[in-house]
Amino acid sequence: MIVNEEIRNKKICILGAGYVGLTLGLVLADIGYRVAGVENNQQIVEDLLAGKPHFYEQGLEEMLKRELSRNFKLLNNLQGVDADIYIISVGTPIKDDKKPNFDFIKSASRDIASVLKRGDLIILRSTVPPGTTRDIVRPILEEQSRLKADGDFYLAFAPERTIEGNALEELRFLPQIVGGINKESAFLAAKLFNTVTQKIIVVQSLEAAEMVKLMCNTYRDTIFAAANMFALICDKFNLDAYEIIQAANFGYPRGGIPLPSPGVGGSCLCKDPYILTDTAARMGCRSDFFKIGRSINEYMPYHVVSKIVEFFKKIRHEDVKQKNIFILGLAFKGYPETSDIRTSSSMDVVRELDNFGANIFVYDAVVKSNDTGYFNIKFCDIETGFGQADAVIIMNNHPSFKNLDISKYFNNLSKPVLFFDTWHLYSAEEISKIKNVTYATLGFMNLKE
Repeated sequence: MIVNEEIRNKKICILGAGYVGLTLGLVLADIGYRVAGVENNQQIVEDLLAGKPHFYEQGLEEMLKRELSRNFKLLNNLQGVDADIYIISVGTPIKDDKKPNFDFIKSASRDIASVLKRGDLIILRSTVPPGTTRDIVRPILEEQSRLKADGDFYLAFAPERTIEGNALEELRFLPQIVGGINKESAFLAAKLFNTVTQKIIVVQSLEAAEMVKLMCNTYRDTIFAAANMFALICDKFNLDAYEIIQAANFGYPRGGIPLPSPGVGGSCLCKDPYILTDTAARMGCRSDFFKIGRSINEYMPYHVVSKIVEFFKKIRHEDVKQKNIFILGLAFKGYPETSDIRTSSSMDVVRELDNFGANIFVYDAVVKSNDTGYFNIKFCDIETGFGQADAVIIMNNHPSFKNLDISKYFNNLSKPVLFFDTWHLYSAEEISKIKNVTYATLGFMNLKE
């Protein structure tokens, strides 16, 4: 086999047309590769063929429509696919016991094995525990195809590390991590990604590449947990955690404390610490630290609800039942923009408030009413939401939420209303000047009777 032949002549098949697979497939098509995307969900295939992505990503719809007429096609199985490179980008959810579910990876591997030929390159891109490519994917490919990874075909791992909302751009400048079952596999995978981005980092093994993604996401989740724990402690003193953290960081070279949030959402940061923890346990290594961090971040939405309940109890001398709660932001983050509500802290708050019997109204700049699958909420515009609210909760950091005319929306209030600014987008001093408005952020609530 010749590993230095022209990589640009290779035909690519990507299994999984989700946040990872679709964006990568379109970028590869955009630079000239012939790409087939395989997605088992027929409705998603039909929507994509009509030029309608099933999630929001800046520039995605325009690129999809352009590449459908050029280099990108969509199928719901591998029948008739002619490819030299197969990239597995299917989901790796965790089960109820917080252990990884390999069903989608196994299924994709079996599909590839049924059409695998000598000289093909298989790249796993899903987030997995170290050892998955070697111990799960490789045996399936070899047993069914009767070919060998170290000689007949190439096998590599290259983790996806893009941020939702800016993936199409980041794919072109983020360094790509590559590990192979042998040097030839790593080299060929590196050549492919080197046509997308200039910086390639080849690590020593498949396992090293698999560990990179888990480290990145677990580290981020853990430092966010530290910030959120600071906010919970500040709450006991009724101190503004944002103000204190900003003071601690300002001009201090050993600062860098992240700001707290109403929870850490998104499928990666909510899942990957559990995958790493399970990996560590299997190797006899304790990793309680990461589990504690995850538990803190999972608690934050319930802390938000507890502060809402506290407001009604202490200021209105009522409970939250039948109160109108207006939530700004359903997606797990507002910047960069995304429509992803998977493991969103906002949805946790919605469900908990629903359990309390509150009337829930929402506005999101990207998420539309038919995207949630949760029917005990009512979508409305911002002005309507403010006008009928007993409490307004900013739950994500969408840029459009930063410059609202709060005093206009809260004009002539006849009853106390809570303005819970969980992302600290507004000045506590300025909002507290508005008659009958109680300002709150993480750690601080201006409880004026």
